[in-house]
Amino acid sequence: MILFHANFAAAIVASNCSDLDDLVLVWRFAGILAEESPEAGDKVQNEACYRTVLLGIRLMHLCDYNYSDVVVTLAYTSVYFRSTFQAIGHKMSSTEAAHVCVLLMFLAHSYVLDETCPLRCWQKHIFKKYCTLKVLDAALFRLFQIRHFKL
Repeated sequence: MILFHANFAAAIVASNCSDLDDLVLVWRFAGILAEESPEAGDKVQNEACYRTVLLGIRLMHLCDYNYSDVVVTLAYTSVYFRSTFQAIGHKMSSTEAAHVCVLLMFLAHSYVLDETCPLRCWQKHIFKKYCTLKVLDAALFRLFQIRHFKL
């Protein structure tokens, strides 16, 4: 099992991030999300989720956010994910769960940080093949509704 994780980590680091710390952060983040339930674990502890969340972290690095800001953003994201998963987790595929995690990252960074990266940038760098900006905006509003507009 350890060899699998080492090979997997090497492949993901080579393709998605320049820092092993990011991979460890994503792995721990997915572990926290998986604590919600076995179903949540199945949907977030997989390559698709790791890669998508790494893209979100990479975008935050490109925007020059401090590493501590990224960590705090993921902490808030994990809290947001719990209520979201309770509400709609049974309807989500693994791919959708990965994208919901990153959209919740956007929501969290918007709340936590003074200067934010616009949604259009997140759509361009992460969601381009997944959905349009209009669909992404509607999904963001729906996630905000699920949280009863409380961040």
